[in-house]
Amino acid sequence: MSAHDPKAAKNLVEYFYVRIRAGEPYNERILLEYIDHAFGRIVNEGVSADHAFGFKKKRGKHKREDTTERDVVAAAIVTLRMRNGMTWLDAKGAAANELFPDGKGEKAVEAAYSQYKVALSYMSSDALTELIG
Repeated sequence: MSAHDPKAAKNLVEYFYVRIRAGEPYNERILLEYIDHAFGRIVNEGVSADHAFGFKKKRGKHKREDTTERDVVAAAIVTLRMRNGMTWLDAKGAAANELFPDGKGEKAVEAAYSQYKVALSYMSSDALTELIG
């Protein structure tokens, strides 16, 4: 289970559980290989059972969407709002509210601003407004 696919891991465990409970045949060799692999990861790598059996993805190892465009816009919003007199906290909150309507995103806005603030500081307010859209 090196692909770290939680859905596939759950399906595999469910398959074996259902077959065993129903007294139906199943491939014991595959079940033992799966358990051996997971136990080996727990013992040798010190990972949790959830990670070893594939129920959780390893942190930082799964594909993430490219957020560059969103991050530049977030940093532009913060920069423009601060130029217009908002405090850092208010500008950050405004950007988070605009880009993350679920009430989350302040950490993402902070990281984006930190990454792009210098480059955006050279842009005019009109250019920032156009960038935001």
